[in-house]
Amino acid sequence: RYILGEYETSQAELILNKLESKTKFADIGANAGYFSLIAKSKFPNIDVTLFEPLPLNIQQLSQHFEVNGLKDQFTLKKLAIGDKIGEIEFSDSGNAAANTIMQESGMMQNSNTIKVQVDTIDHMAEELNWDENTFLKIDIEGAEFKALLGGKEYLQKFHPEFILATHDCHVQGVEKECLDFLSEVGYQYKLIKDDKISGQVDYLVFH
Repeated sequence: RYILGEYETSQAELILNKLESKTKFADIGANAGYFSLIAKSKFPNIDVTLFEPLPLNIQQLSQHFEVNGLKDQFTLKKLAIGDKIGEIEFSDSGNAAANTIMQESGMMQNSNTIKVQVDTIDHMAEELNWDENTFLKIDIEGAEFKALLGGKEYLQKFHPEFILATHDCHVQGVEKECLDFLSEVGYQYKLIKDDKISGQVDYLVFH
C-alpha cells in the first residue's frame, strides 16, 4: 500500500492539500516516514521534521528517504511527544506501528520496553520556530491527550491546523478527552474518512 500510494489516501490527500499553503510539516509519530516522504517529494522546499522514538522505525524511515533521493532533506527528532520533557518508558513490541508511552495500554503491558526521550510540542515549537504556517500530524497511539496538554501554549498562540489520530484502542476515553480539550481552547474538528481499525479515529482539527 505504501509503494502503490494506497495507504490512508484520504489523509495523504488532505496533508498534501494543506501543505500547499504551509512552510513546515511536523510528523509526530512518523513510523516509517510515509507521510513525510510524500510531503517532501511534492514540496521540496517545505521544512519537514519527523518525530519517532522507536529505533527500528528510525532506521527504516531514514532508508526510505535515502532510496527516494531525499537523504538529509529532513530533520529527525528521535523522541516521543507527551506532556513533559525527560526520559520515559516506551513499548517495544513486534508491531512497529503500534508502540506507545501509555502505561495503561495493552501494548505496554504485553511487550518489552525501552527508555526513550520525551518532549513537548510547546518546547519543540519554540526550538523549531513553528507558527501558524506549520501543519502537524499527531499519531501517537493513545498519547494524544498528553501531546495536546504539552502543546497548549503553542495551540492558543498560533492556532495551527493539524491531523489528530485518537486511539481509544490503547487508552479508553482518550478520544473524548481530546475533543473536549480542543473545544475548550476554541478548536473545531472534522472526521477524516479512511479505513481504520476499531478504536482509532482521525480528525482534521482547525481553530
